[in-house]
Amino acid sequence: MKLRGNSFDGCIGLSKDSFRGWKKGWPRHAALEAYPEQVQPVYRTLMMHFVTQGLLDDASWAAYRERLMRHRLLIQELKPFGWMRPLLSSSILQKRPEENLQRLRWIRFCNTIFALIFSYVSRVCFGYGEKPLRVLLVAGILIFGYALAYASLGALSEAGFSSSLYFSIVTFSTLGYGDVLPRPPFRLLAASEAVAGVVFSGLFLFTLARRAVARA
Repeated sequence: MKLRGNSFDGCIGLSKDSFRGWKKGWPRHAALEAYPEQVQPVYRTLMMHFVTQGLLDDASWAAYRERLMRHRLLIQELKPFGWMRPLLSSSILQKRPEENLQRLRWIRFCNTIFALIFSYVSRVCFGYGEKPLRVLLVAGILIFGYALAYASLGALSEAGFSSSLYFSIVTFSTLGYGDVLPRPPFRLLAASEAVAGVVFSGLFLFTLARRAVARA
């Protein structure tokens, strides 16, 4: 079935399960993704179709796959000469090609690098806003990692991993009971965990809301 260029208006029975397949012995839902530049708009159209049908979980799946295709396109742009193709037809180069080509190369290269880094972080930390359980997983890793750091550095007023884990949990959740305190050299470390806790609390609520309500 050819999906590229279709709007799916009036389509009946289309869902995430329509794209079920297998990869290395595990079930996998995905379209043919050999050409990300072609399948990305397909996923975007599927997301809007699923929203109109009230299939919010399926819309979340399509939105996540669309962002994955965007991630792959960013990687392709960093390959040799891949990021130069959009510059060749630029109207700016027609005026002063030698003067502007190098500048445009670096601007596009830096923008692609920043976009790719943000894409990696978004994918790992909260699944592009589509996977709330991933936020909880990363938050748990951070809490455990901070606890290990406190215990190994002797950063708290009470020694022991159990006290460090307790302090890490109350700091990450911004409760701050005050019964266990960081030593002066490690106050900024504890403060960074509190900031991380605020950020991940917001990310969790954001991703949970996207899965529970319709999107624009």
